[in-house]
Amino acid sequence: SRSASTLPEKQNKDGHLVKSVVITGASSGIGQAAAKRCTADGWRVFALVLPHDDVSALRANNVLLLPMDLTDADSIQQVTEKIAADIGDKGLDGLVNNAGINLPGVLEALPIEDLRRQFEVNVFGHLRLTQALLPLMRQAKKTRIVNVSSIMGKVAMPTLGAYSMSKHALEAMTDILRLELAPAIHVAAIEPGAVQTPMTDAMPKLLAAAESKLPDSLQQQYLGLFAGMKNALRTQATMAVPPEVVVNAIWHALTADKPRTRYVPGAAAKGLLIMRKFAPDAVGDMILRRVLGIN
Repeated sequence: SRSASTLPEKQNKDGHLVKSVVITGASSGIGQAAAKRCTADGWRVFALVLPHDDVSALRANNVLLLPMDLTDADSIQQVTEKIAADIGDKGLDGLVNNAGINLPGVLEALPIEDLRRQFEVNVFGHLRLTQALLPLMRQAKKTRIVNVSSIMGKVAMPTLGAYSMSKHALEAMTDILRLELAPAIHVAAIEPGAVQTPMTDAMPKLLAAAESKLPDSLQQQYLGLFAGMKNALRTQATMAVPPEVVVNAIWHALTADKPRTRYVPGAAAKGLLIMRKFAPDAVGDMILRRVLGIN
């Protein structure tokens, strides 16, 4: 990885002070695209990645690669100290909480350990990192926190319950932080649907693996549900939006004079959100089951 001395100087080519941003889950997908966008626009990017992630796509960009495990408090503290040493008293201008995992399975058979792991990464890890970085963020002006949530933070999906629950929690965390940190720090949520990322590509296989682990007594009970969801996920993957569409929303949340509190990139995600917002639960459930091909 690059050392701090190879990062941009304190002023960019336009003579403006360089802004700095921390992006988690930066080795691929949305995080990688966001890191490249921010770097291209002259920002100092601290790209947080897992220790064994493939970071070859980021090495050509002028970012500081920092290995970190969101579930490890000591790892977060070490990274925070490195960032603080690099930016000095200038302060941190942005934090993009993007990293996440998806552990599929029906709730009846989901190991509680898996649910804990889901929340450790998608919720607790982000809050722990946010807490660590807030003193640095308070030193900057117009600081922003952007939480990359999901449309499943608003519209829960069967067989993806742990992920949906964690994203609902992240939505609540976003609302609370927005109220508690205002007006000094603006907090926004990004709520995309299917995005062209390795996670989206892997979901049908992960779902099949979760189905194979069901006890024999439950195999017949959930046969139709898993079949419908696997087909639905394959279809969604063909209609997934490029990561850059989500990055445009992240960039607006980081830089706009009047950022929104929520962004919903993609027409499919907007449709689901409207359906759940205006349709009664029973009607919404019926529509969702038909869309997903679930009997």
